[in-house]
Amino acid sequence: MKRKFIYFFIIIGIIALVYFRFTNRTSNQSIKYEDKNSNGIWDDVEPFIKANAKNELQKKALEFEAKAFQEIILNPENALEVKQGNYSQDILGRAFACRRIVWGRLTNAQGRPDIRDTILASRARVHAYIKYHKNLSGAVFGLWEDKNTGNPCPFEVGNLSEK
Repeated sequence: MKRKFIYFFIIIGIIALVYFRFTNRTSNQSIKYEDKNSNGIWDDVEPFIKANAKNELQKKALEFEAKAFQEIILNPENALEVKQGNYSQDILGRAFACRRIVWGRLTNAQGRPDIRDTILASRARVHAYIKYHKNLSGAVFGLWEDKNTGNPCPFEVGNLSEK
């Protein structure tokens, strides 16, 4: 009877090892996306932008953030340049700062839309996002400083000192 339990646990252990190795392999699937209108924003993200942007400025900020997320998901190794001090490559930090300027200091619960869940709609995209953050691991850098670094948005948002 005791041997049956030992064999049972050995078999369960082998099955678990095979399962986790298989899931790790399938998680490295290619990142799938479509951009039929060639505007640089994935088709599955565009409805989120249309539903949440209340004006042209908010639309531009959400589009910039979507493109930034897409960039780090497609090129997670870019985090290594940010980690080495090339902060001009921190496109995601710029996008967050731009969103903060356009929406003010609202939190997501207060009505500021969070595009992250929409973009991270597949296992492969989540794994790429995690890889980006692993590549950033150990880096220390501050937030975008509007007064010292300038407008983080790739478009004019008005007088930054008023925001």
